Amino acid sequence: VDAMRYEMGQRLVEHIGPQAASRVQLSPRLAELPSITAVGMNALVPTSQRGKLHPLFDKRRIDGFDAGGFKVRTPAQRKIILDRRTGSAGWLELDEVLAGGPKLKRELKQRLVVIHSIQIDKAGETGSGLVEFPRELRRIHMAWEQLRAAGVRCFVFTSDHGFLLRRTDDDVIQHGKGYDPQARSVVYPQAVSNAEQLGLRLRDLGYEGSDEALQMPRGLAVFQPARERTFVHGGNSPQERVIPVLTVVHKQAVGGEDQHDRVELSTDCSGAGSHGGGGSHELVAAVVRADNQTTLALDIEPVELELRAADGQGVIAEVIGCEGAKLDAGLIIAPVGQPFTLRFRLRSREEQRVRVELYGASAKRRVDPGVSLARYTAFAPTVSGAFPVVPAAEQPTAEQQAAPTQAPPSASSWLDELEDPSERRVMAHIAEHGQVSEADLIRLLGNARKARQFARRFDALRERAPFLLESTTVPSGKVYRRISDK
Repeated sequence: VDAMRYEMGQRLVEHIGPQAASRVQLSPRLAELPSITAVGMNALVPTSQRGKLHPLFDKRRIDGFDAGGFKVRTPAQRKIILDRRTGSAGWLELDEVLAGGPKLKRELKQRLVVIHSIQIDKAGETGSGLVEFPRELRRIHMAWEQLRAAGVRCFVFTSDHGFLLRRTDDDVIQHGKGYDPQARSVVYPQAVSNAEQLGLRLRDLGYEGSDEALQMPRGLAVFQPARERTFVHGGNSPQERVIPVLTVVHKQAVGGEDQHDRVELSTDCSGAGSHGGGGSHELVAAVVRADNQTTLALDIEPVELELRAADGQGVIAEVIGCEGAKLDAGLIIAPVGQPFTLRFRLRSREEQRVRVELYGASAKRRVDPGVSLARYTAFAPTVSGAFPVVPAAEQPTAEQQAAPTQAPPSASSWLDELEDPSERRVMAHIAEHGQVSEADLIRLLGNARKARQFARRFDALRERAPFLLESTTVPSGKVYRRISDK
C-alpha cells in the first residue's frame, strides 16, 4: 500500500477486529531512505544482492535498483523479478479485487498474489487526503473480506513509506544550484551536515556502487520546490519512515453472509440544492431488505455505507453529518428499515453537477447501491466554502500512470435517465438551444395541457440536469432557460 503510515496499520487492525482461530500481528519496520515510492516499492521485492541494494539514478534522483543486471523501476519490472524468485506470482490492483471477476479467480490460483494500492499517496498529493485516507483503508478492509470469503488464509499488509502533513508556511530550506531536490531529500556528491540538514553517505545506508550522499532536513522543513505542498515524504521523521507490517493468518476458510439489502434514495429532488453554509447538500435514504421481507430489529445489524459521486470527473464526496445513522470517519453506519438523512459536500477542480451513489462498504453484507435521480453541485475551490484542492507538485509516478482510467460519459447520456420521452425531448431542446418559450413548449408537446404538466414537473426535472436552469415570466408567457454549464 503506497504511503500507508504505521497508524493506518493500527486502524486497519481495528477494522479487522478479533478473529476466531486466527493470528493478527502488527509490527513496525523502518522504510529505506529516502522514504519515497521509487525506493520503498522497489525494495519490497527481492532486488538486494548479498544484503546490499544497488541504486539506479535518473539524473540526481534514485528511481530504482539493479537486481543482478536486471533493472527494477516499474510495477511490471517488480512482477518480473518476483516471478523469477517465486516461479509465478499473481499481481492485481486493489480495484480489480473489489470488482471481482475472472481475473481475480485466475490470479488467486497462484501461491503468492501481490495486491497494489496507490490511492493514499495519490490522494495526499492532490490535497484530498484527509477525506480519502479513511475511505481507502475501508476499501483495503473490504478487499480483505472478499479474499477471506474466497478462501485466502494468509495476508501480509505493508507499505513503502509514510508521510508528513504540513502547513505551507512551515520552514523551507534552500538548496544549491545544479541539484534536483525532492520534498524532503536531495542527493549530493558528498555528505554535508549542519544545523538544518543531515548528510549520510549512501554506502552507510546499505547501498553499493554509489559514492553520493543523501541530504535530509533534521526537522520537519522541506526543500524549496515543495514549499507549497502540504503532503510530503522522503525524509527521516518517524511519520515518514515507520511503516506497518500486518500479518493475518486464519487457520480455516470462511464463507460470507447471505443477507441481501438494498439502498433506497428519496425520489424527492427538492433536496438537491445547497443547504446552510459551505455548499452542503442533503439526501434522505434508507436500507431495506432486497427480498422485501419484513425487518426484525433483533436479527438485523446496522449496514456500513459510503457516499461517492456516481458520475463526473475527479469529484470528492465528504459526509459531514447524519441524522438517524452514525458517522465514523466518513463511514455511515445505518440501521435497516429506518430512513436517515445525510448532509454532505462535493468538490472538484471544476464546478460540475453530478449524481451521487450510496453503496455498501463491507463485503460481509450484500448491498445493492442506490443512485440519486437528482444532480448535486460539486463546487470548485474558488467557491466560498469549498475545500482547497492542492495540485500535485511532481509528475505522476509509474504507479499513477499505470492506474486505469474511465472514459467520460457522453454529454447527452443524462437524457437517457429521463423516463418520459416528451420531457426528454424538451430538455434536449433546452440543452441544444439554451431555452424554450411557452409557445415552443406547446408545439413540442402537442397541447397546452402537457405544457402545464411540464411546468409542474420543472423543479424536479431541473435537478436532474447537469447544468442549472431557471423559469422566468415574460409578457408572452413562461420561458425555461439554461443559465449555467455547471
